[in-house]
Amino acid sequence: MAGNGVNGFRRESKVLLAWACLLLLAGSVQALTFSLNKNSFYKGEEMLVTGTASGLVTVSAASGEKQVFERKIPLDPDSNAFRFTRQVSMLDPKGSWDVQVSDLNSSERREVIVNPTRESEFLVLTFLSPSQGAYARTSSVGMAVRVTDAGKAVTDGIVHAWDAAGAKIRLNNNGDGTYSTTYKIPPAARAGRWNLKVTAIRESMPEEIGGENSVDLEVVETPLLVDVLEPRVEEFEVGKAISLKLKLSYPDGGTVTNASVVVTANYQLLSLKGEGLGIYSARFVPEVSEEELVEIRVEAKDAAGNSGQKRLNLKPSGYWMHVVKENAVFYFFPLLFIFYILLLTVKEIRFFLGRTGLRGKKQQLLLLKKKLQEDFYAKNVVSKQTYDLRNAELNTELNEVRAKLDLIEQKGG
Repeated sequence: MAGNGVNGFRRESKVLLAWACLLLLAGSVQALTFSLNKNSFYKGEEMLVTGTASGLVTVSAASGEKQVFERKIPLDPDSNAFRFTRQVSMLDPKGSWDVQVSDLNSSERREVIVNPTRESEFLVLTFLSPSQGAYARTSSVGMAVRVTDAGKAVTDGIVHAWDAAGAKIRLNNNGDGTYSTTYKIPPAARAGRWNLKVTAIRESMPEEIGGENSVDLEVVETPLLVDVLEPRVEEFEVGKAISLKLKLSYPDGGTVTNASVVVTANYQLLSLKGEGLGIYSARFVPEVSEEELVEIRVEAKDAAGNSGQKRLNLKPSGYWMHVVKENAVFYFFPLLFIFYILLLTVKEIRFFLGRTGLRGKKQQLLLLKKKLQEDFYAKNVVSKQTYDLRNAELNTELNEVRAKLDLIEQKGG
C-alpha cells in the first residue's frame, strides 16, 4: 500500500512538471497584435503601425495585386514591441490597401483606404501604349506615357508602373516628357484582368505634386509550340522502332519546364522520357496494316495552363516484306511442302504414263509376232525370208521395249 502511494505521488509530480514547462514555453511566445493610427489616409500623410510579436516582423502593403512596400522591423528585446512609420507617397497607388503584419508564428491584416489629394493629381499622365486589349503570356508589352504639368512636358519626372505580377517598375526617362519601358509577360502570369497603373512625381518638387492613371488589360494564355526533332522524314519501315523526339517552347523561344505531355500513336499511349530543356523522347514499334498511316498526337500543358497540340502522320513502307519475314515459319515451309508433293506427284504421273505406254507397246509387238507366226506356219502366206526378216525386227523392237520397262521399274522402286 505504501509503495502504491509513492508511485502515485511520482506520477502526479511528472504531470505537474510537464504543465509547468508548457506554461513557461507559452509565456515566452508573444501573440501577434498590431494597430494602425488611421483606417483612411490621404497621399502625403504618415502611416503608423505598432504592435507586439515574436521574432522578426514583416510589414507589407498591397493594393490588389500591386505590391506597395515591404519592410523588416526588429522587435524591442524587452517588450517584444515594434513600431513602423511610412509616409504615403505621391508615387503610391490610390484605392484600397491590405496592410499585413507577420512574424515567425502568424500573420494579420487590415484594410485601409488611400485617397488622392488635389496636389497628387496635378500631373497628367497619358498612355501612349499599350492600348486596352488582350495580351498573351510571353509577349512583350511596350509601356509608354506622356507626363505634362499644366500642358507642358515634364522632363524631370519619376514614373512607376506595376507589372502583371504586381511588381513595381520604373519607366525610363526619354528626356522629352515621355517615359517608357518594355515588359515581357511571364509564362506563369495570372490570367485575367490586369489593371496597369502608372504614377508619377517631379524630382524637382518631390512629394509636392503627383499624377496617376491606369488602363485595363487582359492577360491570356500563350500557346506551347511543339517542334518534332525526330523523325526527320514522314515515312518509316514497318517492323522497325520509331525514335520520336519533341521540343516544347514558348512563342518567344523560352524553354518549357515541368510540362505535362501526352503522346499517342494510333491511340496507343507512349511512355515519354524527359531529357531536359523542354525535350521529350520515346521509342516504339507501331502495329499497322497495309497502307495504314500512323497518326501521332501530342498534347502538352505547362503548370500555368498554357497548352499546345501537334499531329504528325507517318507513312509505312515495306509492309509485305515485313509480313514475309514475320510469317516465314507459317507460310514458307507449308509452301515448300506443297511444292515437294507436287514434284512427287508429277514424277509419279510421268512414271505411270511411261510404264503404261511401254506395256501397251510390248503387248502390241507380241500380238504382231503371234500373227506373223500364224501367217508363216499355219496359213503359209509369207515366205521364210520375209518371216525371218520381220521376226528379227519384232524381236529387236521387243527387246528395246523390255529394256525400257526394266529401267522404269528399277527407277520407280
